Amino acid sequence: MTGAYITGHRTWYGRRHGATAQGRLGATRESFQTMDIVTRLHLHFKARLVGADEFGNRYYEERKARPGKPARRYVRYNGMVEASKVPADWHGWLHHTEDSPPPEGGYRRHEWQQDHQPNTTGTKFAHRPAGHVLKGGKRAPATGDYEPWSPV
Repeated sequence: MTGAYITGHRTWYGRRHGATAQGRLGATRESFQTMDIVTRLHLHFKARLVGADEFGNRYYEERKARPGKPARRYVRYNGMVEASKVPADWHGWLHHTEDSPPPEGGYRRHEWQQDHQPNTTGTKFAHRPAGHVLKGGKRAPATGDYEPWSPV
């Protein structure tokens, strides 16, 4: 399922179209599909496609800015909505740090820069140090520098 991050749009949808009594966490699959349709319509009529990144996320900008304010910028995520999936090149544009979107191939990279990776916390790809329960659960024995606290 794809999602979108649109400033203020979720709040608008939840208030005007009657959020479920279960709240945000108890939303049904049908309500997510309905929100997806509303998001697609909003983007189609109110925004223009600016570009896409290597993860398949698509970036949009409002066609007509509000008086005295910059045009809103949006990202429509490819897959699960996760803010850490936005690469640094697009992050700057999305937050109005850059006026123009990144070039087609991205900015020139230094040899010390690594490829962008989304946050893997809570997934099977998350870092698990030695001794972690999901990595065997065998901790190295204490080295003698540990003293338990005792309330004397």
